[in-house]
Amino acid sequence: MVTGNLQTSPMRLQRIILGEWMPALLLSTTVATAQTPRVDEGPKREDPSDPSHEIEATVDRGWRRPLASRNQFPVLLMFVSLAPDRAASLSRGHTSVDVGFDYSNIIAGQETEDEFLHLDLEYLRTNVVVKHGLPAHMEIGASIPLYYYYGGFFDGLVGGLHESLGLPNFLRGQTDNGLTRYEFVSGTGVPFLGDEAITAIGDIAVHFKKTLFENDRYAFAVRSDVKSPTGKPERLSGSGATDLGLGLAFDRITERWGLYSNASYHFLGQPDGFRVRNFFSLMLGLDYRLRSRLSAHLQFDHARPFVESELPLFSRAAQQVALGLRWRHSDRFVYEWRFVEDLSKVAPDFTVSFQVGIRWSTTASTEEAIPP
Repeated sequence: MVTGNLQTSPMRLQRIILGEWMPALLLSTTVATAQTPRVDEGPKREDPSDPSHEIEATVDRGWRRPLASRNQFPVLLMFVSLAPDRAASLSRGHTSVDVGFDYSNIIAGQETEDEFLHLDLEYLRTNVVVKHGLPAHMEIGASIPLYYYYGGFFDGLVGGLHESLGLPNFLRGQTDNGLTRYEFVSGTGVPFLGDEAITAIGDIAVHFKKTLFENDRYAFAVRSDVKSPTGKPERLSGSGATDLGLGLAFDRITERWGLYSNASYHFLGQPDGFRVRNFFSLMLGLDYRLRSRLSAHLQFDHARPFVESELPLFSRAAQQVALGLRWRHSDRFVYEWRFVEDLSKVAPDFTVSFQVGIRWSTTASTEEAIPP
């Protein structure tokens, strides 16, 4: 069980999660994709008047979307945050399942007379997102994350890389490598305090999206998330309160380029132990279609301060930049790889990610685009 007290050593859990769960999932995905017909990469001359061309174009555009990159700062992960998404909703009767793995390394610490924060962790966040297309260009879904926090093995490599490139190391080098430490003492309580590995299920969120306008190149939508307090602050898996996120999504996708933007506002429930504030977030993304089934991505994420605290760290915006690739293996499977680098202290030092998306339809028809 992942929600009970941790009874297994961190190294044993590391072997279980990194050595057994992930390879098993990737192996099963590889076998499944091998049995799925590939998309023809060869050049085609299609008659625009042919209805089959219109249907294929709709399917082809469906895999173009922003990177599913979310800031993995442990305190920010406790709260609702609308994940990057395109404006077009799934067609009626279509279902998608995305399984993402985000592996992060962080060393951060600050203190004042009354407050203290120290994070020295590596962690794997596995997030499962299920979405389904509804009539009237609407989409509903849900997501559930699984966390594994431990000491890790990248501290020495990251510290050596910073030294060789002349980058600041801050707290690196002042503590032993591979430590597990998560401490937050605020002016009103102690949200979390520990030095043992954690495995826990996080807060479950329900998603909704309504596409208001869509044509061959442009789309605009409104969307929302509601997060339930199924995780626990002391296990770095939730805030212990219900949150609401509201957002807008706009994108312009051409045959070669794609431009994506999300603007969201998050209403946070007050957890026990520390004070939070509602915050605004922004995502800007760009993709370039390298080949018929492969696109390269550049993406920027920004979030306003979300914790009321004396610590200077929490008065700064959370910012990061992501580079990635998306590969459409077939009509059913899409793979995504990401590397994320922090632009502020309110983000991990780095995050590497892999995601597999599976999509299928229970109907034979394809909905028409929303008229202007």
